[in-house]
Amino acid sequence: MTAHPIIASRDPVAHLAETARRSGAAADARVEGTVLVADVSGFTALTASLAARHGARSADLLAVIMDQLIGALGEIAESHGGRVVDVIGDAIHVLWIADEGEASGDTERPAADAALAMLAHAASAGDGEHETPIRVGIASGAIRLAMVGGHADRWNLLALGPALLSAAAACAKAPRSSCLIVTKTPIGNLPGRVEKIKSGWVLQHEGERSGPPLREAVEALAWDAELRLVTVMFCCLVPAADMAKTEIAIVHRLTLAVQDIVAEHGGMIDKVHADDKGISVVAAFGMQRGSLPSSRLDQVFGGGSSLHAILAAIDMREALAGFGGASAIGIATGKVRVGVGDTANGSGYTMYGAAMNLAARYMQACRDEILCDPATRAETLADVAFVDAGPRVLKGIEAGHQIFVVSGIHKDRSVGAGIDGSVLAGRHAERAAISAFLASNSVPLQTSLILEGANGSGKSRLSGFAADEASR
Repeated sequence: MTAHPIIASRDPVAHLAETARRSGAAADARVEGTVLVADVSGFTALTASLAARHGARSADLLAVIMDQLIGALGEIAESHGGRVVDVIGDAIHVLWIADEGEASGDTERPAADAALAMLAHAASAGDGEHETPIRVGIASGAIRLAMVGGHADRWNLLALGPALLSAAAACAKAPRSSCLIVTKTPIGNLPGRVEKIKSGWVLQHEGERSGPPLREAVEALAWDAELRLVTVMFCCLVPAADMAKTEIAIVHRLTLAVQDIVAEHGGMIDKVHADDKGISVVAAFGMQRGSLPSSRLDQVFGGGSSLHAILAAIDMREALAGFGGASAIGIATGKVRVGVGDTANGSGYTMYGAAMNLAARYMQACRDEILCDPATRAETLADVAFVDAGPRVLKGIEAGHQIFVVSGIHKDRSVGAGIDGSVLAGRHAERAAISAFLASNSVPLQTSLILEGANGSGKSRLSGFAADEASR
């Protein structure tokens, strides 16, 4: 595939970021290269095991273990010439972008070397009590890079395309403690064990354990670790089946709409993420004290982070419906670690913890709805109505785990409810203009008020507000 002209810069990601900021619009480019996806195998089991053995200390122990592992994987990738483009929970995505005139296959070797080094590190870190095996997937080919969003000048890099999907699928199929490279051409002179299978080549590290075990890190635990009790949300913007046919301009508008909603409800976008499950947004509520908005909303509701997450999710459902999409939103509350994934080159950050894992699994199990965990339900029962979701299949989570569907709101929304009963947050200028129009004595009885805006911009919500105001 011929490279798009926008990648003439030696650093196409920096070029995209500059283009997006200058234009205030989405910027994208097609490049050739190799994608590596590494994922901790058995993260859910590790979390449960730590909780069973160490009780209240488990979140701190998990923080230390994951800090060591994910941080090291990022350093290994960058030492082999890769660029870490995403760290989400217990997974890391890395790119090797081919130079002009270079084939994507030419970037496979440094990615394979990085994978073997990652496998070696993961094997060295285990100590029999705290094991962290990983799976790695590698694929080469077309990669689409895009900068989307832009709320408060916060732009998000997305890596899309066939190579990403193939690498993510290879990671899921790779045997435990192995790397699966999707390629027909063998990569010569690789250390370790190499085996040909139908879908590619399987690499395994061979060698003795070396380096400090995780037990030493646990014993040297810093108790002032950056743990936060927050509410985490995963929202699917584009399902995997629609990724190939969805234009970047639409992804950009969806991202910007969600960024606006999250900000209005005092939340923080952690990242916009693409993998073989689709394009999703990860957000957190309650990250900082005083982060929740002070408004008439809090005069009606308690103002807790769990409630604001649910109200944001309700707003997101309407925004997604405006674009003709279904909703898949998972919400969970608990302690998460913030800041893991940063490397010496400042390649990224993430959150991780049991709440992250649950919210992600809920999103995957959604049927055009908002799913919540028992902790979120317990904190919001005074304001929100729930129904039992019934049995759902959640990857890595035992059957019998209780899940709830948000079914409605208890309290009267006198602060300006939309037609679906959800709170109208933000839109202060628009609400003021509507109120002033309706309050004016000079408005003839037959006058119409017309609301214009793009899909997902909140026209239905403002219409509901106008109807409520007019009825008073």
